[in-house]
Amino acid sequence: MRKILSLLMALLLLTTTGTSTIFATATADEEITSMVTKTFDKGVMEDVSSAYQGTEVEKKIIDGLENYDISIDISEYEIPKTEFSKLIFEVFYNHPELFYVSTTNVRYSMDATGAVNVYYPTYTVEKSDCPARIAEFNSNVNEILKSANNVNGDINKALVMLSKLTAICSYDLTAENCYTAYGCIVDRKAVCQGYAMAYNYLMKQLGIDSTFVTGTSKGQNHGWNIIKIGGKYYHVDVTWSDPMYNTLSSVSYDYFLLSDSEISSNHVIDSAEHTCPEAYTGDKFWQQINSTIATENGFMYYFSADKKLCKRNSATGEVSYIPYTSDTWMVWENSSYSWGDNYYSPIVKDNTLFYNTSNKIYKIDLNTMLSSVVYTLPSSEDGYIYGIDLFGSTVSVEVRQSPNMDDTAHTLTMDISNFMPQVPTQPTTQPTYVIGDVDGDNRLTISDVVKVQRHLARILLLDDDKRVVADVNYDGAVNSKDVVLMQQCLAKLIKL
Repeated sequence: MRKILSLLMALLLLTTTGTSTIFATATADEEITSMVTKTFDKGVMEDVSSAYQGTEVEKKIIDGLENYDISIDISEYEIPKTEFSKLIFEVFYNHPELFYVSTTNVRYSMDATGAVNVYYPTYTVEKSDCPARIAEFNSNVNEILKSANNVNGDINKALVMLSKLTAICSYDLTAENCYTAYGCIVDRKAVCQGYAMAYNYLMKQLGIDSTFVTGTSKGQNHGWNIIKIGGKYYHVDVTWSDPMYNTLSSVSYDYFLLSDSEISSNHVIDSAEHTCPEAYTGDKFWQQINSTIATENGFMYYFSADKKLCKRNSATGEVSYIPYTSDTWMVWENSSYSWGDNYYSPIVKDNTLFYNTSNKIYKIDLNTMLSSVVYTLPSSEDGYIYGIDLFGSTVSVEVRQSPNMDDTAHTLTMDISNFMPQVPTQPTTQPTYVIGDVDGDNRLTISDVVKVQRHLARILLLDDDKRVVADVNYDGAVNSKDVVLMQQCLAKLIKL
């Protein structure tokens, strides 16, 4: 990768930089070199395969940056400027918690032999503000990690983290901190470097080996990750998993656990610490997921491509289906047409699952499977619900008129406690329901089949709870398929 070096005095740097930064002060006769880097939407794309990774000099630089030192003397290590370039960017990419250090103003002095003497960091956050920013960053990281800590297995943890980042962050090349992990995790606006650095940091917190990859995609500089799963390395591209016209429910899992060959269809690798020669051969269940992923107590909840609400045991891989009320997203102000996709999002809190339709939020008690509406979008809102998310105790509800680019898109926020029981209930024997039991007598009989047939003939209207029970194949709709299955069950040909 080509690097352009220009020799500039400190005064020139101060007059040409476009951001508010804190510089070290050089002596009058000291010449400082500025590394002008190849960028992607403000983010830096440089070779990160440093021979000095994990060495004493790397530790000294990291310690200096954590201490907010205005200069870091590394003259004793006699590092050539080309190797210094690799080392400094390896530090930036593998330590995203140093988000307050500029990656676009890298300044240093050299001796007569061309070795780097002193590194002069540029800080983008005032020292007095740093503790609060770091605390906010750590708090948000810990909240995000709860989703991963709820499930078993590195693959599930890595998958859930991809889902969570796409839910909370939007691609934005104009945001102030868009090329940092802070921008992705706290400001929730980032470009590829911010996404990749945030994912890198989350993986390291989970004990999953992760590195930063630089390259190009569709002719533009690009960055993504390589992670180690089961002793093998795979590519993960969080940016490409987050659709450009982002809705809270939209996420693609096509760029999770890819080999070099698989990702090369639209990515070109410039610098990577590891190769990924083998395709993942295990169960790629994520390819059938069509929503974000919610987690609790070892289970993963999501909507599948075939419109089922799934509950997956993260330890065993066993999948069961949860009855729910289905919906169709109509084209705004043109009810003759509908969008071909669905925009459900699940969230889970205290063994209660919530999901959205186009104008409501439902809750399902996961003990009893009883369902009820907890929120209805006011008629004054000009749009439909296109996804929900839970962060801490705050529920975000995205309202927009179209799943594509939409200037009307906005987010409503409310506390999850508004949807939960206000008075704690005493432990009791939880009631259960029998699938297909429409008349409520705790068994499936021919009477239930007749009621469903009458509902389909529009002679009898089943309410929401009864429609959920009648949906015996869990496809989100009551139709003739359910009737056939109920009849087969009564004939003892199948079990429901």
